[in-house]
Amino acid sequence: MATLLDTRTIVRQAISQPDASTSDFSDSELNGFIDQGVRYLGALVKKPLKRTSFQVTVDTATYAIATVASDLIIPTKAYFGDPSINGDIRPMRVIPEEELAEISPAWLDTSSSSQGRPAFLIRDGANLLLHPRPDAAESATGKKVYLSYVYQPAALTADGSSLDLPALYHDHVARFAIHLCYMGKLNNKEQGLAVKDQVVRDAKKLETMIVKESESPGFHWGSAIEPDDEYGTLRNL
Repeated sequence: MATLLDTRTIVRQAISQPDASTSDFSDSELNGFIDQGVRYLGALVKKPLKRTSFQVTVDTATYAIATVASDLIIPTKAYFGDPSINGDIRPMRVIPEEELAEISPAWLDTSSSSQGRPAFLIRDGANLLLHPRPDAAESATGKKVYLSYVYQPAALTADGSSLDLPALYHDHVARFAIHLCYMGKLNNKEQGLAVKDQVVRDAKKLETMIVKESESPGFHWGSAIEPDDEYGTLRNL
């Protein structure tokens, strides 16, 4: 596992400035570039992941990210239901607003007739939106959204801190930091863009080599997917 110091050393060697005392870049600046690299790669390859859950409220579509998952960057998978009820938890579709508008043009309808069982989740700025809005039956105690998401890694503060990404991507973080050096004080944007393009290509190629997270191919809060309808049904184990 690469540490902050390991990664910073790689960056300094790559830009031929191994001595911090004579470098164009302070350790603090390079640490910031490395943090940016971790965040960028995390969003690109959808790693690392966390899981959380939150109780829904009757007739409520909007749930503040700051409340339900304050470090969320990208929601990846979601499920809805009560795990104590056999077969009640089912996958939701995590989609952009544009797709939801095509599927359900009246999704902003706030009448009681538009309530039901939440089947879709979208991110809208600082909020997560559910559609349909939960009705009385689908907001009973225990009815929750179970969410997997790419989270915002904490800033690396110590030289011994490990990069919060799968190890296969650690070299990519160093190369992303090198890209930022070229785009900044080294003033070689052509080289900087070339490095970034290669980072993106290589990272995407590695996706198939990464061991799938524990929610694949299904949800694992003590349950297993049974594909007996269009969304799949979750049975308790």
